[in-house]
Amino acid sequence: MEFQDEWRELLAGEVAEAAGDQTLPLILSHREVGELTQVGNLGSLALRTIYAAALRPAELLRLRASDVRGGFVQVDTRRIPLDGLTAGALAQLGLERESLFEATPALLDGWLQSAARSCGVAERYRSCGRGLTAVCLRHACATHLLENGMDLFALHTFLGHQNLGCTRQYLQAAVGLRGAAYARCHPLMAGQRVLPDWKGEDLKAFLDGPAEEAPEPSVASPTIPEVRQILESARSLRDRFMLRAYYATGLRRNELLHCTLGDVVAEEGRIFCRAGKEDKDRYVLVDPVTLQWLAELAPVSALIGLKETRVGEIFRECADRCGLREHYRRQGQVLSLHSLRHAFA
Repeated sequence: MEFQDEWRELLAGEVAEAAGDQTLPLILSHREVGELTQVGNLGSLALRTIYAAALRPAELLRLRASDVRGGFVQVDTRRIPLDGLTAGALAQLGLERESLFEATPALLDGWLQSAARSCGVAERYRSCGRGLTAVCLRHACATHLLENGMDLFALHTFLGHQNLGCTRQYLQAAVGLRGAAYARCHPLMAGQRVLPDWKGEDLKAFLDGPAEEAPEPSVASPTIPEVRQILESARSLRDRFMLRAYYATGLRRNELLHCTLGDVVAEEGRIFCRAGKEDKDRYVLVDPVTLQWLAELAPVSALIGLKETRVGEIFRECADRCGLREHYRRQGQVLSLHSLRHAFA
């Protein structure tokens, strides 16, 4: 199976039609996984087992007691280690039945949907326009393993992908790996705490995708003090933190405007940007102060809740108040909202 076909198959059920490697899954947070997988009944144990071993739902449903031995589960040619709680619960279940879960795909989905409704996960997926399937736990496991330091090739074996390219896709979702670099380098992080899930690896060497386009010569790149002047010139908190969010994330104008509250994982400082330029999904980091104010000031669902033209107007008004638009005009450069993306870079 070709890489693109395998990746589309992995996203089946979450998106109607994946745009090849441009589409990424919506990743559950550690907290959401914990709420979905608290072992209290057969359904939650099934969900926990998928996350613990990164199993495909079909692999879970055909598990037998004889497949679980000595803290490992055998799935075809893969021998996968299990955490103690999951291994113990499966071993206990195996004393009662040979076929561990005796469930249909519909029953497994029912267990998931019931748990997801009770903890708000179902609503987050709905607000993001994504379908919730049991594969979400496999996606979360792969992403969390990378963020905790698992080697890419070890993860490839662990997941049982045919194509290494499918495994590499999770490097784009594992945005926590870039957290330490973001915290060290972004001016807005000065004096703020680094979130626990932000690690110190840099993914740039792992990714072979096209390089980000170079800044256009005509677009100005304001300095850090100039960015601060622009932000402080905003007439309202909403406008200030809207502009701050563009600088904090480096997102394009429409990318941030399309984000909803469901795209935000506040406790991990990440935002899921869906269908950005050329329909490409990606994850970005954002500092805790910006994230807190966005959550407090956001409308009911949209993160920003403004029209594209109004966002540009707000930036121009702020830049005019501190005289920076005229300053750059005299140098033959245009100071626009996109300049915050250049300043971020």
